[in-house]
Amino acid sequence: KGKNMFKYDRDLIKNPRLIPNTTQVPTFLIDIVMPIISNPTTKVMLFLVRKIYGWGKEKDKISFTQIQKGTGLSRISIARALEELEEKKIILKIKHQKGSQINEYAFNERLPNLPLLKYFREKR
Repeated sequence: KGKNMFKYDRDLIKNPRLIPNTTQVPTFLIDIVMPIISNPTTKVMLFLVRKIYGWGKEKDKISFTQIQKGTGLSRISIARALEELEEKKIILKIKHQKGSQINEYAFNERLPNLPLLKYFREKR
């Protein structure tokens, strides 16, 4: 039992692949973005990663209630976190259509280019 306990981990390192029931997080978000955003904003960002990339989408309609349940944050903290992510151009908010209270969010796919990397490093 004990000898084979880490066999799965070793096999995974030799043959990297997607693990079922997991969500991949872009390295850029961890290495460059996470150090320059607040802790509540990190929670919201990771929740958005889960809801968007975790379901194989490019964008998604996500309500404050969903974010609140997924992060445990207050509505005020969520509003501030989303504002910070938008101001830093990490996410794009597609305003809700008339009659809907839910906004659509997408990650800014143009973010990890070289000029922006320089920008973020200078903002640290």
